[in-house]
Amino acid sequence: MPLTSVRGFLVQLVRYQGTVLPVLDRSLDRASVGGTHPGLTARHEAMSTTWTFTEPQATVAITSQRVIRDGAPILFATHAIEDGTWLFLDARLIDAEDEITVELGTLARHDPTILDLARLPLGWHARRRSVAEPWISYPGCGS
Repeated sequence: MPLTSVRGFLVQLVRYQGTVLPVLDRSLDRASVGGTHPGLTARHEAMSTTWTFTEPQATVAITSQRVIRDGAPILFATHAIEDGTWLFLDARLIDAEDEITVELGTLARHDPTILDLARLPLGWHARRRSVAEPWISYPGCGS
């Protein structure tokens, strides 16, 4: 399938189980990701990495450079109602120059606790105070 733009990022569309999804070129994956978040506990480190999302691991997810490069914890997530895009952020607002796309699987290896969000419905959000606390999910406006 052809390349297209999703939220300003160039991605390839692929058909997966009857659904067209945006995916990143695998050659771009893991280029700047160095392991899991240092704040994760031993329990989190030992957590099963069985893939729980319905989307493939190569699906585009949006996060910040602070999460990937600086190791900021993922404390907020959104599953966009418009196009199904996943957004994973730390506690700070994100601006355009800090936004980065990575594969959903890359983020799950960085922080396996996001696997708990695999069934978050479209249009819903989830938050937590720290990586040691459980996710609290709630519907977004218009959900």
